[in-house]
Amino acid sequence: FTAVHIDFGFSDFSPEKLRLLNEGRLADVVITCVGSETVHQQAPGSVDRGGTLLFLAPASQEQRLDLPLNDVFWQRGVTLMSSYAASPEDHHVALDLIQSGKIRAKQFISHRLGFSEIQKGFDLVVNAKDSLKVVLDPAR
Repeated sequence: FTAVHIDFGFSDFSPEKLRLLNEGRLADVVITCVGSETVHQQAPGSVDRGGTLLFLAPASQEQRLDLPLNDVFWQRGVTLMSSYAASPEDHHVALDLIQSGKIRAKQFISHRLGFSEIQKGFDLVVNAKDSLKVVLDPAR
């Protein structure tokens, strides 16, 4: 089992680029961590046969997903899942992965703001254009 994190940024990603960097394969597991419509539209095409797509970040009420049903379900057998919560055991596993260095969580933080900039933080998250994860730091 090998886990590979490939961060293209919003504008640089495509399933074709993923194949180039992953020995001609798509991903076994894709996790959408932002509510961006672009990310949600690209995600199904990024999952390999028998893989899983987890929609972690919520979408806006207006967002729709253009999904090629035959390709996704019958040709590639992709499993679609959603979640915005985790069990205590999931938290322990995640913390172990972060502490061991297998997941570098800091690289997902795009903005660190003080409480005086809380409205800016909410705006960044709601618009989901230039932000990945916004952290409010009371020490700032």
